[in-house]
Amino acid sequence: MTKDTETNPLNDTVPDSFGVFEKRARAAQQELKTTSERRLSEVMYGIEKIDKLLLWTDRLLYASQPPTTGRIRIMWRRREEESNQYRPRLVKWIKLGGTKNGRCRWRYRVLLRPTKAVRAKGGFSTHRDEVLDLIEIAQELIEHRKTLVGYITNFSRGWTQKDQHLSDREQAIIYDLAAILGSINEKGVMQLDPKEVFG
Repeated sequence: MTKDTETNPLNDTVPDSFGVFEKRARAAQQELKTTSERRLSEVMYGIEKIDKLLLWTDRLLYASQPPTTGRIRIMWRRREEESNQYRPRLVKWIKLGGTKNGRCRWRYRVLLRPTKAVRAKGGFSTHRDEVLDLIEIAQELIEHRKTLVGYITNFSRGWTQKDQHLSDREQAIIYDLAAILGSINEKGVMQLDPKEVFG
């Protein structure tokens, strides 16, 4: 059961209660700051571990497939229309042919169904089963990473949308409180010092 009452010698008739409440407000702010920093640190640590596993997985994909059309890798890429943040994606590399200076030209294609893109002929047949296992691991890691990044992205997006509204309301509330203080003083029953109230 939630305790909604409190026995305390500093009741609402004692001026020092303002100081007590101010200390409690600061303590609450510090607790929220500590908790949020810890949670963010935990999420970032999780992302760092996943990224390391993705890099290891990509190295195994690179080593277990021949250097020709069809090699599947984990590529870090970004789509400018979405974000400037790099994200891991499974891609297939395609060899286009040589150039005048003898260098090969390549392009890649992002795979929507990567397990269907694994080749089974030529040099790809030797480690096909291992490549399939690596792709499944990569997909799991990418999805897990997406979830963790989503925690940060959703918070940032939500704050960005509400920040302007809160800033506007904050200023309006300051004016409202000042007007209420003025109204109280005008009635002459008591005189409140704005410096004490808003200090």
